[in-house]
Amino acid sequence: GNTNAAYLKEAGRQAKMVGAANKNLSDARGRAQLGEMRAQVGAQGTTFSGSPMLVYLDSVKNAAIESQMEYYKGEIGATGYKEQARVAKRGGEADLWSGIIGASAPALKSLGSRLLG
Repeated sequence: GNTNAAYLKEAGRQAKMVGAANKNLSDARGRAQLGEMRAQVGAQGTTFSGSPMLVYLDSVKNAAIESQMEYYKGEIGATGYKEQARVAKRGGEADLWSGIIGASAPALKSLGSRLLG
């Protein structure tokens, strides 16, 4: 129970870290792609107005959405692990009480027999 819970909590912490790292990578990829677009438009002698600007703005928006999706994938994964850890801990507590009660039953039966006996 508790060992499983500790493992799952750690997995949740790592899922958050991976999500943050993936977001940073996505941000870097987006910046690189947008830089390439600016360079291509500049090389063509085109200005950033009209259609090239609309394409650029769509790319900016899509890069931001992808970045946030990576972040939230990590958050959702961490939440799932946190809930699994909570369930594992509760299972461990239930197993502990079951063991205590199971171990106590013969002693209580014996005590009852002696008292009533």
